[in-house]
Amino acid sequence: LTFAAGTVTIPPRALVDDHRRTVDGDVRLSFSAFDVMDSRQYRGAPGDFTARMRDNTIRQLKTFGVFEIYVEDSKGRRLDLAPGQLAEVELSVPEALEPPESVGSYRFEAPTGLWVEVGRFRRTGRRRLSTAISTVQSTWNADDPAITTCLVFAADCACAPGGLTTV
Repeated sequence: LTFAAGTVTIPPRALVDDHRRTVDGDVRLSFSAFDVMDSRQYRGAPGDFTARMRDNTIRQLKTFGVFEIYVEDSKGRRLDLAPGQLAEVELSVPEALEPPESVGSYRFEAPTGLWVEVGRFRRTGRRRLSTAISTVQSTWNADDPAITTCLVFAADCACAPGGLTTV
């Protein structure tokens, strides 16, 4: 399926209901991408772009795109991908952002409020990123960990000439 913000490809017979039974028949799919250049939509994304990396470190993220996919059957019941099935997603990146050849793929983990690193997006065009996802019941994010520096200021630090504190 093709949308303005990207494409979603789900293999045949890859969708299951909440009892893990394969779904036959028509389904409805919506693909919602956040405009990360719009401050209101950016703030509307889940969490605060803090992530747990594969090595269990916690990092801040710089995002290239956030999206959600919602799939339901003809009776309005939410569906998901069967265990072992993957959907391919290609995401359009805003004009103002130039993604590198590869960025992290993160899934939002609601109980912890963290984005969790689960894979990689690869650049498939100047402003297109593609990845495989294992569930359509989560929010996804294409990110790079931000390069951050932590400064600690203490009242009892000695000041260098000119009044600057050496940390």
